[in-house]
Amino acid sequence: MKLWTKEERIVLGLNDKEVLLLETLHKQGALNTSVLSYEASLPRVTTMRILKTLKDRGFVTRYTKKREVVWSLVEQKALEKRFAGLFGDSTDSQKTTELSEVGSLVIYRGVEEIIAGNEKILATHKGERLLAIEPNGIWKHVSRTPQESITHLNKRFKEKQILIEIVVEEGFEKAIAESVDPELAETFLALAVDVRVVPARFLDSATEVLLFRDQVLFVDWAHLVAVEIKNPSTIRVMRAMYRLLQESGRSLKV
Repeated sequence: MKLWTKEERIVLGLNDKEVLLLETLHKQGALNTSVLSYEASLPRVTTMRILKTLKDRGFVTRYTKKREVVWSLVEQKALEKRFAGLFGDSTDSQKTTELSEVGSLVIYRGVEEIIAGNEKILATHKGERLLAIEPNGIWKHVSRTPQESITHLNKRFKEKQILIEIVVEEGFEKAIAESVDPELAETFLALAVDVRVVPARFLDSATEVLLFRDQVLFVDWAHLVAVEIKNPSTIRVMRAMYRLLQESGRSLKV
């Protein structure tokens, strides 16, 4: 028996591999990592990465049994109760849904916190292909921050084998060249695998947007404040909006 319908999985933000592991635990009970990866026909490394994410999101728990790490599904009744409000099943119409039940929001203030926040995100997104919106308005503000810190961060993206599809405004090359160090500009452009150019001032903002698999980071370089949001609905909407913006721009070979 399946844990949730296809529609409910979308609401919960679960991909196919996550569902596969959860349903394997639901069907067979607690399993160690090796057996679970075998039963789900997934590589052990992939299984470990997904389980960590599922544990952080409250779907599974882990414990040690005779020096062996064992994973188990959080009790189904507890899961159903936790997510009832999302599916419209709550009998209490006045129930307040805590943000932690459907996602999270973190605010970073200042360059050091923004860099640290990016580093934290990078740790769980190795090899990913992310989406980015880079308005011309960010560069004059980035120029007032420690250039070496941003350059180092760009290099960390490269080390993590993270590639970026980017939407920029016309004149972005000039805006970058006039505002930041050549090395920073080079490390930024080296990350791009797809660049789409929209008309100048089409974005008219000093906020950079980085859209990862399961979270979005808005970085306001004018005020040095970043907001990280983890919410499946927000991610779906942002991805759809990005694709429309991407399709409206002209392609630039990189």
